[in-house]
Amino acid sequence: MSMSSTQKSGPVQRQRAVDEVLESLERWSQRIGNHFTQKRETSRKPYREMITVYIPESRTVVGEERDQLVIQPWTRNISQAGISFVYADPIVPNNIIVCLQPAGRKCIYLDAEIVRRRQVQNGFWEFGARFKGRANM
Repeated sequence: MSMSSTQKSGPVQRQRAVDEVLESLERWSQRIGNHFTQKRETSRKPYREMITVYIPESRTVVGEERDQLVIQPWTRNISQAGISFVYADPIVPNNIIVCLQPAGRKCIYLDAEIVRRRQVQNGFWEFGARFKGRANM
């Protein structure tokens, strides 16, 4: 994965770009929410945090040398079934490990599968990932 121009910019510019993308996606969701019935088993809750995502080269334990890529995307929302997040580059593998660390507590590692990816504005991508269970730690 190469670095996008958004990643190369400074932290303030990067945060502004992320906020703009998340706000735009929220407005879009509100507009179409009245037109489509959601077929979700669990409700989504707004969750705006930076998380850690591990993209393993193979099914290994997090922290082993073979974990190749660690990224920090910004989340959009979360449910018991999955999470939506944005990142400045496409993520090709479907299987990832998500680290959730609510309010300074210990990290919760979850196996997840990317089930939706789409390019949005400012060069960002939005991803939907379905939780498959706790990651093998």
